[in-house]
Amino acid sequence: MKKIIISLVAVFAVWHVNAQEVAINSGNKPVGINAFAVPEGNMPVIEIHVDWLKTDEVNNIKDDEIEYHDFGVLVAKKMYLLDKTYTYQVAISPGNPSKKTMIRKPMVYHSVMEVEKHLKKLVRKHEISVTQAAQLYNNVLDIALNTYTVKTEQLEEAISESKTTEEILSLYTKSVRIIN
Repeated sequence: MKKIIISLVAVFAVWHVNAQEVAINSGNKPVGINAFAVPEGNMPVIEIHVDWLKTDEVNNIKDDEIEYHDFGVLVAKKMYLLDKTYTYQVAISPGNPSKKTMIRKPMVYHSVMEVEKHLKKLVRKHEISVTQAAQLYNNVLDIALNTYTVKTEQLEEAISESKTTEEILSLYTKSVRIIN
């Protein structure tokens, strides 16, 4: 009987210590901007070489051409440039005045739109400030605008392997480097 009680106490002690370790390392992700500061060990560094920076064209966009954006005028100008670059209109059929919007590099374009929605949600929940969201989204837009004219198979593969929007945001902000 004494051996059974000692065994039960030992099993309980091991279980209790293990439960504490699980609680400490349970994957409680940090909230807010710090969630994106955690380094990802398995993320590849993607270097994209460009001849010229498309983001330099932002200065040529007039304020009356853009729509209001929650993250500011600079983001609004980059969104205008992104839509102008990645989308185009085609006629549905001859004689029909209706047009269909087509997207170039849909994987990149849709991931940028997904990140925008995610950042707006984080701001709405007060997990990050508008300034922090604007800074993160500016980085994402810079990458998207500058990768339009180059091969992006490696970036698109990394986007498709990402399971969450946080991973996509982390990919854009930490792993992709634009080299001019």
